[in-house]
Amino acid sequence: MSSSRTIGRVVSLRIATADLKLGDGPYDTSRLLEVDEMWLTPRGCVAPVHGMHVLDVHHLDHPGPRRHGVSERRMVSVGFTSHHAHMADEFGHDRGRDAAENIVVETDERFTEADLAGGLALAGNHAPVWLRDLLVCEPCVQFSTYMTDSSEPAVLSDALRRLDAGVRGFVAGLGHLERPMVVRVGDEVLLG
Repeated sequence: MSSSRTIGRVVSLRIATADLKLGDGPYDTSRLLEVDEMWLTPRGCVAPVHGMHVLDVHHLDHPGPRRHGVSERRMVSVGFTSHHAHMADEFGHDRGRDAAENIVVETDERFTEADLAGGLALAGNHAPVWLRDLLVCEPCVQFSTYMTDSSEPAVLSDALRRLDAGVRGFVAGLGHLERPMVVRVGDEVLLG
């Protein structure tokens, strides 16, 4: 990690216990579970909760119905508090923090996909966990509706544009991991 630089710390870890997008209906944030630690595994995110292992909805073994968007390239999502602040400025409220990223990093910097090309490392009192090949998490209609309180096509089209390019967050696969790796709130985050 000699060429890496610290960009912030993990301030939130979340597991989506079920799909937050209810068909064409509302975006349901009650399905987000805040946790202090999670394991990133080659098949997705898992969190220890009350003696059980809770799988994130994007985990390849999640028992829920398979749907569009679950793939080996979307096993973990990362967001930044700076992007949440930008969404608050854009939309006039702080619902951007409900974007449901698994890992939220506190930082004043904003990032693009190109900025993250070298990956992110999460380091604490454990071996560093590298997230590679981060891609823009394209905003969905349900989240855009949630952010705008509107289903008007022109309003949604504008919201989708304003939430794109990484504003909504980034996703990555975990297939490169050889074993489960722990991530905790407070871990340092480095830009590769």
